[in-house]
Amino acid sequence: YVGAESADLLHRIRFDGMNAVVERTIAVGQSPTELEGPHGLAISGDGRVLHLTTGHGSPDGKYWRFDLGPDTLLAPGIFLGNFPASLDVTPDGLFAFVVNFNLHGRMLPSSVSVVYTPTTTEVARTETCTMPHGSRITRDGRAQYSTYMMDDQLVELDTRSFEVARRFGRWWKGREG
Repeated sequence: YVGAESADLLHRIRFDGMNAVVERTIAVGQSPTELEGPHGLAISGDGRVLHLTTGHGSPDGKYWRFDLGPDTLLAPGIFLGNFPASLDVTPDGLFAFVVNFNLHGRMLPSSVSVVYTPTTTEVARTETCTMPHGSRITRDGRAQYSTYMMDDQLVELDTRSFEVARRFGRWWKGREG
């Protein structure tokens, strides 16, 4: 699956080792006159659900879930923080951690939204640093990591408490979160 951010499209691509073929194209977003832009994509560990963020629109983007069998929307998109970008999903598929990449106005700390995926509900929004990008969850599902463009940091969130556990970077050397 590949998001075409400037076209509000999601493409399912099949690669046979030699050739790539677009098997299906799915329109994403709600307003055809507004650039909503699919940005972050993650497939659940069982391969059944595609988690997607649209990083623009109204001005905040949304989190969406698609059933990968028929490539259909499972629930309406929900608004998160400013400009949701990268995301990752816990190994059990229950939580999506989405970094909110605020591009407008003064540079202020942004956040990580935690979405309970079975009900598509934002259950936490943890303030972190300025302009987060990237979201990765450890194999054991206990920590989420994201980097911050304007703060030169790597932040670790505890995936059980949804709180900042530690910070890593030049400014934070030798300090605990």
